[in-house]
Amino acid sequence: MDNHVHHFQAEPAASGARYAGTVNGDTVSFWNRGDEAVLTLDDETRLDCQMAQAPTYRAQGNEPGWLVQIGPDTLEISMDYGQRELTLATPEAVRDDSGVLYAAPTNEGPLEIRIESGLCRDSMSGMSYPDQVRLTWGETVVRGCGGDPHDLLVGDEWQVVSMDEAPLLEDSHATLAFLPGERLAGLASCNRYMGAYQLTGETMEVGPLASTRMACAEPLMDQELSFMRLLESVRQHHFDEDGALILEADEGRSLRAVRGGE
Repeated sequence: MDNHVHHFQAEPAASGARYAGTVNGDTVSFWNRGDEAVLTLDDETRLDCQMAQAPTYRAQGNEPGWLVQIGPDTLEISMDYGQRELTLATPEAVRDDSGVLYAAPTNEGPLEIRIESGLCRDSMSGMSYPDQVRLTWGETVVRGCGGDPHDLLVGDEWQVVSMDEAPLLEDSHATLAFLPGERLAGLASCNRYMGAYQLTGETMEVGPLASTRMACAEPLMDQELSFMRLLESVRQHHFDEDGALILEADEGRSLRAVRGGE
């Protein structure tokens, strides 16, 4: 909600399941029973909700190429660039402290798909993913990446700490907020901006961007212009060993940002 993740605690309910917490000083609750649910934001706002179709989880790896798609009903595997394929009913997910395991017998030996949370960078495309995945099928063991790359970007706002390895002006701020639907917004230094971004198999594209038109001191406006030009020329992104977001742009330019106040 509002680009933030809120954790609710379970509460007693006469039927179904109820969770409640506080958001911006207001008590917010979520109650569901079967396919029905109600989200209560305050004393006057009640939203009727419908069960969304469960998304398909994707994982893939290289050399040899493989792909796994785990849906609510069906699990599909393509191995060796499509030379070996398997479709079966999705096994029950077994969760523990380190991740999730899907396991099932097959005609070619036991199948195990182990998913663990942890930054994973595809060895061919360079795209970053939120999960590390190990697939064991009979005597074959392969490793790769899984999950939605957008999940690494959305959430708490990113604070820009440097552009082209130089810190921002003292007491100035620039931010990045990656929103659902591949929307992007934030503070450019003086003005607010908004626009779009897109992740492809190997690249990130940003723009077009629009901004408000408030005037500030010349140094701040110069920094804002440089920031906007850099942002609209972004071509790739990755995360460094500290978890900071690195945006790489044309002409060797780059931007470094950290989550919130990290």
